[in-house]
Amino acid sequence: GIPHVQEEHKNGAVRDVVKVAGLCNDAKIVGTTSDNTDIFERVGEPTEAALCVLTEKLCGPALNESAEVMASSHVTSLRQSHPRRATLEFTRDRKSMSVLCDETTNYGKTSNNSNTLYVKGAPNLLLNRCTHYKTRSGKVLKLNGPVRREIEERIQTLATRPLRCLALAVKETNTLEKSLKTFRDTEDDDEEEDISSSKDKNQKGKVSSNSDGTTLRNHPLLSDPSQYKNIESGLTLVGVVGIKDPARPEVAQSIIACRDAGIRVIMITGDAKDTAIAIAKDVNIFTQEDRNMPLLAFEGRDFFDKTIEEQLSLLSLQQNMVFCRAEPTDKQILIQLLQSQSEITAMTGDGVNDAPALQQAEIGIAMGITGTEVAKEA
Repeated sequence: GIPHVQEEHKNGAVRDVVKVAGLCNDAKIVGTTSDNTDIFERVGEPTEAALCVLTEKLCGPALNESAEVMASSHVTSLRQSHPRRATLEFTRDRKSMSVLCDETTNYGKTSNNSNTLYVKGAPNLLLNRCTHYKTRSGKVLKLNGPVRREIEERIQTLATRPLRCLALAVKETNTLEKSLKTFRDTEDDDEEEDISSSKDKNQKGKVSSNSDGTTLRNHPLLSDPSQYKNIESGLTLVGVVGIKDPARPEVAQSIIACRDAGIRVIMITGDAKDTAIAIAKDVNIFTQEDRNMPLLAFEGRDFFDKTIEEQLSLLSLQQNMVFCRAEPTDKQILIQLLQSQSEITAMTGDGVNDAPALQQAEIGIAMGITGTEVAKEA
C-alpha cells in the first residue's frame, strides 16, 4: 500500500496522517487520458478530495501507471486493506467525523481484535478530546499543557495564512471500547463462508465476528449519535493539515463593486475565526479602513448569545460583518433581524442547508454549477 511512508517510520505519525486522510474520507480522485493529456477530477467534497491528494503525495507517485490508476492508487490500496466497519457521521455539535476500520494483514484476510478509529475534525474541538500525541518516530506521548499550547499556536498561524485546518487523530485497538474492537456490521457484510454439514455441504452462511449479534442498528454506542463524542475521546493526535481554499479571483473586485453601490456584505462561514477574518481581508470584505476600528467578526454563538437589543445595535452599524463556525439556522435568524430593520436582503448559497434562507430572503441567489438542485429550486 504505502511503501514511501514505510521507508521513514513504519508506525510514525506521518503514516497515521496518511491513514486518516485516506480512510476517514468518502471522496476519490478519478483520472482519465484524453489527447495524450492526463486529466484528474474529484468525486465528492472538495475538502475530502484534497485529503486524497495529500495521501497520494505523501505516499509517492505510482510510477509508470495510467492516469486512472495513478489518481488514487494509494487511497484505493488503503481502503482495500482497511475495510470500513462503521462510520460516525459528522455532527455540528462535535464537528468531527470518524470511521472504524479493520486492519488487514493481507488482502481478504482480516486479523482479530484489530479495529482502529480514524478521526478528523475541527482542531479547536478535536484537540480537547486528545490525551496523547504521536511523533514522527512513532512515540506516543502525553499531550500536556505546553505541547497543547504550542499546537494551538501553530494552528492559529496556519489559519491566518489563511488555510482551512483539520486535526487528525486515531484511537487504537487497545484503547477502544471492548464492543468496538472486533465489531463488524453483519447486516452489510456480503462475505460468505462455506459451512460444512453432513446434511448439506453447499449450505452458505454470513460471517459474523459479533458473538452477541450486534449490528449498527442495535449497537448501544454506534446506533446513537449522541454517543459519538464519547467514542471519539481519549484520542491520539497524529497531525494537523492546512488546506488552501482560495476565493475566486473575481470576488475581491465584486465586493468593491457592492460597497460602491451601497450594498453591505455579511459573510457566513463554517471556517474558524482566524481563517474567516484572513479570507475577509483578502476579498475586501474587511478593508484597510475597517482595520482602524474593531472588526465585526463573531464565532459560534458569540453573537446570538447577546440580547436582541445588542444584536440589532451591531447590525445597525452598517459595516461589513463576518460570522464563522455558523449553523444553518443562523442564516435565517440574521435575515429576520435585518428585515426587522427594513433592510432588503439578498442571500447566496449552494447547499441543501441554504435553501430555507434562500427562500426567506427578498432575493435568493443559488450559486453556479456547483449549487445543489434544492438550492436552485429555492
